[in-house]
Formats: sequence, structure tokens, C-alpha cells
Amino acid sequence: KELRSWQSQNSPAHNQLPVETEWHMGMMLLHRPCRLLPERTLQEYKRLWDAAVGFVTLYRQLVDSNGIFYVQIACEKAYWSGLAILHAFWKLFYTRDGESPDGESLIVRQADLWKAMQHVMAILRVLSERWDKGRLLAQRFEAVSARVMECIEGSSHSGDDATLPDEVAQLRHYVSLTSIWSAGDSGNCPQDLELRGIVATMAHC
Repeated sequence: KELRSWQSQNSPAHNQLPVETEWHMGMMLLHRPCRLLPERTLQEYKRLWDAAVGFVTLYRQLVDSNGIFYVQIACEKAYWSGLAILHAFWKLFYTRDGESPDGESLIVRQADLWKAMQHVMAILRVLSERWDKGRLLAQRFEAVSARVMECIEGSSHSGDDATLPDEVAQLRHYVSLTSIWSAGDSGNCPQDLELRGIVATMAHC
């Protein structure tokens, strides 16, 4: 409710992309696996998938239009979002249920996964031109996503997390993004502080 309230209060007529990307990031934090909820329902994994795919789709537009200022944080967001996409797809790909009890579709397609991976790699490659260590994240994500695709396409795999790279299988332990977001409050406008407070609360659940 607080996240929806923040979105409605900070939706400008122009320059909507930054608000929409932060909305998707908030939804990802709400539906990701975490310490208290290491496994989520299929509906929650689908919402994580939708939010992460929505985030990287819009974020690529920001990056392509040179609308990114904090490059290191942007790289972290793109990398973590990519891991969330891979994790959610893995959880949903082997389910036989086509929809949730309320009619929400749980179907995910490999074509959509491939398109999302292209967005993540494009973001990381562009940003790595402005931050040297971004190249390491780009290379690491390329290797991780390739390994996951091998697992998905391998006929001998049936959803066993043990076959996945640790970053994807143990997504709940990834904390570098939330550490950046919740560190330090000086020099921020009231709207940023309000959003930071909401995110910090979700990040430490």
C-alpha cells in the first residue's frame, strides 16, 4: 500500500520512466525470495518475473537515452534484475499450472526470457563504458545466463536448483543492491527519502 501511495504521489506528466522503473524495483523487492521467505508461491514468482522484465525493458530506454547518472548503482540494479529474471523463470518454467486461482497467467516463454537477457546485457555493456568494473558484471552475467540457458534446454534437467549457478539458485542471499539503496540519507529530497525508507524496510525483511 505504501509503495502504491508513493507511485500515485510521484507520477509526473513528463519524465515518467524513472518513477515507473522504481515502481518495478519495489515490486521486485516485495516478491523476491528472502531470509524469512526463502521460497515464494508461483503467483509471487510470476509477479517477480513481470516486475523484473518490466524494469529492464524500461531501464534500457533510460540507458539508451543517457538518462542514467549513478552508473555503479545502475549496474547493480541491472545485474540483480537479471538474476531475478533467471530465478523466476526457472521456478515457473517447470510448473504445469497455467494460471493462478484468480486467473492470473503463470506462463513464461523462452522467447521472453531471451529478449529480457538481451536488455540486461545491453544495459551492462553501455554502462561499462562509463565504469570499468561494470565490465566484470557484464562478463559475469553473460556467463551465468549462458549456464542457466544450458540447464533449461538440457533434457535431463527437471527444475533441480543444484544445477544452477549459485547467484541464481541462492537469490535470497544477494544483498549488494539493497546495501547501496539503504546506505546514507544525506543530500536526498523528501520523496527520495520516503522511497528509501520503504525499500530499506522491504530489503531487511
